[in-house]
Amino acid sequence: ERAGDTATAIEYAEMVVAEHPGSQVALNTLARLSEQHGDLHEAARALKRLIGLAITPSERAALLHRLGELYQNRLDDPELAADAYLKAIDLDPQHVPTLRRLLDHYWREGDIAELADIARSLAELAALLDNETSLTTLTRCLIAAAVLDDEVLARRLVQRIGGALAPI
Repeated sequence: ERAGDTATAIEYAEMVVAEHPGSQVALNTLARLSEQHGDLHEAARALKRLIGLAITPSERAALLHRLGELYQNRLDDPELAADAYLKAIDLDPQHVPTLRRLLDHYWREGDIAELADIARSLAELAALLDNETSLTTLTRCLIAAAVLDDEVLARRLVQRIGGALAPI
């Protein structure tokens, strides 16, 4: 891999996985290298195997989030991405990156009540109004708060957004 030969590095990772199918290090390496090389379906398969080997719910949630990101950003499959995110949040209800992704999911689904619940969860974790949440997402949360007459959430969002509403 350091020599720049990703294809050969993948072959070696596959050999290690074949000999040690429970090796989290080898599966993680295979997933990462496969994604770098553009073999996204192999990366997804390796991540799924890795998820099955994760010991703690928070580790499994982080891997499910990673799988969701692969589906969302590289394979352009929002349904599979949402499935991974929803499984992740069941395992770790405070996994902030997954909560942020679910805001967008519930907006696409038109589920304003769930979107507002997720926004409230992020606000409680002090993670909604930081610089990591996009202005578009914050604007969508503000709309949800207004529709649901949630004055507390709406006020927090207006203070953060100011006059710079984003196109939704």
